Amino acid sequence: MSEAMTEQVDITPDTPKRLNPFAFPSETDQRFMLFISAAVMWVLNWAGLIGETLTVDVLGGQMTPGSALLWKLALPAVVILVAVMVYLTHPARAVRRQKLAPFDPAQDASFQREVEQLTTVAGLKTPPRIMLRPGKRLDGQAFGLPNAYDMTFQLLDAVTATYTIAAPVVTPVTVTNGLFVAALDFGAAAFNGEARWLEISVKCAGDPGFTTLTPRQAIAPAPYALALAGLRTLQNASSPNVIGGYAGNVISDTVVGGTIGGGGSENSINLVTGSFATIGGGDENTANGDRSTIGGGGFNWAAGEKSTIGGGLGNSASAYSFVGGGSQNRADGSGSTIGGGWFNDADGGLSTIGGGTYNDAVGIHSTVPGGSDAVAAHYGELAYASGRFWGRSGNAQTSVYVLRAEVLSNVTSGELFLDELAERLTITTTRTLAFDILIVARGTTGESSAWRYEGVIENNGGVTAFIGTPTKTTLGEDDIVWDVDLIADDTNDALVIKGFTNQSNDNVRFVATVRTVEVAW
Repeated sequence: MSEAMTEQVDITPDTPKRLNPFAFPSETDQRFMLFISAAVMWVLNWAGLIGETLTVDVLGGQMTPGSALLWKLALPAVVILVAVMVYLTHPARAVRRQKLAPFDPAQDASFQREVEQLTTVAGLKTPPRIMLRPGKRLDGQAFGLPNAYDMTFQLLDAVTATYTIAAPVVTPVTVTNGLFVAALDFGAAAFNGEARWLEISVKCAGDPGFTTLTPRQAIAPAPYALALAGLRTLQNASSPNVIGGYAGNVISDTVVGGTIGGGGSENSINLVTGSFATIGGGDENTANGDRSTIGGGGFNWAAGEKSTIGGGLGNSASAYSFVGGGSQNRADGSGSTIGGGWFNDADGGLSTIGGGTYNDAVGIHSTVPGGSDAVAAHYGELAYASGRFWGRSGNAQTSVYVLRAEVLSNVTSGELFLDELAERLTITTTRTLAFDILIVARGTTGESSAWRYEGVIENNGGVTAFIGTPTKTTLGEDDIVWDVDLIADDTNDALVIKGFTNQSNDNVRFVATVRTVEVAW
């Protein structure tokens, strides 16, 4: 609910008692006259019947025409006389019975002003006589004219409770026809989704204190739909920032469209410094990159643009990268992905680690599906390990590499690279690889060939060489002039594959898959 609210209350007096048409004396002159006329007609009718049936007068003789006429006139006259006496004496009896007293203008100046206004409007020479019960006040609202009051509004947590949710609001209010409108502000903390009641007290001019109106008015749930408890909006020129949760959560002043859904605490606030960035909850999360997202968890850092961290603890993500969860994972490569686990590092651009622990995807497009202590150091390498020996990660693993080259018809040979341009399958010092290589080739004319190599290569102190001679198998050839060669390149400390076409007037594509088992110190 917004901090300001509007309250409309009807304080008109109770509806006047409905007139009783059978009251005697009647409550209106017109009804009284109708009643008297009916009474006279009734009496005359019965007087005529009496005169006709009465055979003896009050002296014991026959009723004479004169005495009969007298009887018919006397009886209605008596009835009329009694009715008029009762009618004339009724106001005095009502004043005595109801203990009414004349209205003293000094008691209520506002009401007296209203009476004088109506007297002028009605064209009367003098104001009407007004009688009041002792202790009753009209307070200037008898005829619905505007009048000012002092009112106190208190917000409470129950219909009969004495605990006040917010400090009372005192404000002058203009009442017309018993209705008023007041803008109230009890502060953002007053409305937290729990039930609330409004208590109103009124003070008229000259009153010694406030009079509390009863009952308290329940504040319906509908106003609460305007906002959520603990949620605040920071306006700016383009897109407002929204902050929920702990009051100390921060969105930087230069940010637009930032959102903190909740969470945070006194020493672990959530912080958004990137525009259109979002933190769903948790604590001590930081969304630095524009359009970055942290779902929850704690101590996570979405550092790069459009980076995403689903949750977990202590994870970080660079530009366009993603960490699903887990703990202490670092997706530092642009566009890299870590599904979960802990202490995994995706350093290479567009690299992927599915999960596990202590895995490192260093090369561009490299992948570690899971497990533990695998290192995918080359371009496009797929590495897997279930652990490591003492020392560095990657010293006991298996890997898969894919190399490619296109040899044009005007050249005789070409080297296969991991990225087709320059990235070789290098071998670090003190490392040994047992390999199984499949190579396939196809030309633009539809001819194909395939070969297989098996062997071992090592790097001892910077010297790279085969152990023994790799075994080569020709799996099939359409063109016998095509060939491949496997080289232990000591200059580049690499395992090199070359394809030969011997200028066959055909563009030929070579693709090799290298499967290794690797051990290192």
